[in-house]
Amino acid sequence: MNISAVVEVNVWDRMRNSRRQSPPFTWFFRLLGVSYLVWVIAFDLSISYILVAVVAGLTPELRGAVMHLRSRKYGRTYRYVLSDEGVNIRTRLTNLDVAWDGITSCRETKRHWIMRFPGGGLLHVPKHALTPMDRQAVREVLAQHRLIKDEQQRTTA
Repeated sequence: MNISAVVEVNVWDRMRNSRRQSPPFTWFFRLLGVSYLVWVIAFDLSISYILVAVVAGLTPELRGAVMHLRSRKYGRTYRYVLSDEGVNIRTRLTNLDVAWDGITSCRETKRHWIMRFPGGGLLHVPKHALTPMDRQAVREVLAQHRLIKDEQQRTTA
């Protein structure tokens, strides 16, 4: 099985991925930024204070936007190849090979398969670039490697 997909990553995807990859303590900065914004508005302070509050509250999204601007160097087009051995991701300058054994868990959402590595790394494989038959083939491979539950096993058990 070789399933190939080409995806153009936009700024909204980068911001969402940055938000998902942020460590848990970033929510503290978000809360701090919102609290500071309420305080600035309550005391009618200058616009520069509001800017600091917005930056503190939107740190992951700003990081994603900066990453998108920097991505011109590496390319914004990703080519995903899913095979029986693992996942291969290529950009203009980089190449990433991940064996299925190197993935600790996988979660399926409406838009992605989110795969976790040891140490907290994430890999997002988008679904929108795959046909329904390809999606089913990916689910079967993930079930073979025990990363997701096989739906056929659930219905027969």
